[in-house]
Amino acid sequence: MSFLNNLWYGKTLSAYLLQLPLLPFSGMFAVIAAARRSFYANGLCHKSGPVVPVVVVGGLTVGGTGKTPICIALALELSARGFKPGILTRGYKSNCPSFPCQVPLTGAPEVYGDEPCLMRQATHVPVVIDPKRSRGADYLAGLGVDVIITDDGLQHYALDRDVEICVLDGARMLGNGHLLPAGPLREAKWRLKTVDCIVVSGAVAHLGHYPMRYKQTSLTPLNPNSHEVLEPQSKVCALAGIGNPDRFFKTLEDCGYVVAQKVELGDHGRISLDKLKKLAQTKPVVMTAKDAIKYQAEAQNDNLNNIFVLNITAQLSKQFYDDVVNKIKQASYKVAQRRKQREAKGYTLAPIEPIEPEVLPPQADPAKLSRAMLSAQANQTSHGASSSSTSESEAACPPVVSAAPAGAAVDVPALETTSTSVIPETASEQAATLAPEPTTGLDSAAREPGSTEPELQAPASADASRAATAAPTTEAADAAEAAAEVEAEAEPKAPRVKRSRSLKKPRKDSSSENAAGAAAPAPETTAPETAPNSDDGHDIFALKKQRSYDPAKLPRELKRKRVNKDAATAESKDEA
Repeated sequence: MSFLNNLWYGKTLSAYLLQLPLLPFSGMFAVIAAARRSFYANGLCHKSGPVVPVVVVGGLTVGGTGKTPICIALALELSARGFKPGILTRGYKSNCPSFPCQVPLTGAPEVYGDEPCLMRQATHVPVVIDPKRSRGADYLAGLGVDVIITDDGLQHYALDRDVEICVLDGARMLGNGHLLPAGPLREAKWRLKTVDCIVVSGAVAHLGHYPMRYKQTSLTPLNPNSHEVLEPQSKVCALAGIGNPDRFFKTLEDCGYVVAQKVELGDHGRISLDKLKKLAQTKPVVMTAKDAIKYQAEAQNDNLNNIFVLNITAQLSKQFYDDVVNKIKQASYKVAQRRKQREAKGYTLAPIEPIEPEVLPPQADPAKLSRAMLSAQANQTSHGASSSSTSESEAACPPVVSAAPAGAAVDVPALETTSTSVIPETASEQAATLAPEPTTGLDSAAREPGSTEPELQAPASADASRAATAAPTTEAADAAEAAAEVEAEAEPKAPRVKRSRSLKKPRKDSSSENAAGAAAPAPETTAPETAPNSDDGHDIFALKKQRSYDPAKLPRELKRKRVNKDAATAESKDEA
């Protein structure tokens, strides 16, 4: 363990004693950081944002926490969901001639840096380097992107942002909890309450955090012309030039390799080519993909062997991607207001030509796609497969080759999403579509798997042929009747009439109603078919409970009841 790791993450007595003289400087750092945040929040320092949403991927601690793999995974997922993302980075240890600077697909790491070149080759999306991130964000917007992913810019408050993602190392978390230099924190722990998403890498996340784990995708030779294969349980020399090398060493051990020698170069570190050759002569050397970017050209020119690259991908939950996409969509109003304010000050979005023609991103492995994308592709291909034969579907989606020579690239074919089938709209059309076609004995015999008869016989007589075609016709008729019943049930029901308080249920008086019927017969009216024939006073409410009725007939029924009741009252008074 290095000195800083022991100071920040160690729990020994010596680590506590070393922290004591540094605590006053941590207090000064906290005051400076708080004043800086206050200046930006109150408008004393100018901040601006582009006219597209900005997603910031950063951390609270110094060192590697997995921000670059998350940026790569997020860019690939957004591209798969129809967005046009772009990545903005500061370009640590880059030697660009001017800023902002576009990273070409075959850019040299000595000029553009290792991380920008890695992200460009892994995602094929535009990558721009600019220490002044607000200027670089406007440059990306001019390239035509509709969402910007910022690598390690959580504390860069000059850039206005819409979504904040904080990444923590699951093994080390926040260390001793002190700010720099006594601890690894750039900001205090309270900052976690203000971010939108918290991702914990390499461990089980706490409640409300999103877990992220690394998955080994391949172990390939550094030299693309080599066909070497590294067997499991081999003793290797692990070389890491990242912020948290212990995580890489543990990943190698989890993959089944024995780490016999460890070489730590520090974050963005580099070893000379002669020393790398000497290490490869003793035992196989395994390095990260971030380190391989720096030695790939030299390994191909000098034909280096016995050096391998461990390629890993960050696996995040579908819920994480859904939440990020929802927050991007929710920020549309804020982005529109920001654009209106900038246009009021004279800003115009000038289109910028890319230095390279647009290149489609590499086809993602179906195992790496989210469940939403897999289900969408499966639904689209299922409609196309319903109107094509088995041979056509196999031609559209050829099988994936399971084995390939070492060092060779395997292309995963894209799923065909074009469909020419028409989905029936009504139930009768669906029944007619699903109804089996009349088949003959020749067709049925031809469809039987394993049939070995050289010649198929037709039905012996006309009765047999009629019997062969009668069953499908009956099934089609049954299907049509079922569809008619479904359409009848699907018809909109008549609206229910809300019972008014004034419509009280009349008392049951059979004698008065009989007398009223004899004295003043009610005019003949045509009652609805669904109205009850009983005259006991409850027919109105029974009428309302019917499945279908005519609301216009309801007042007429009430009027007839009242006329009959008045006539019965008058008849009783005359008799008295």
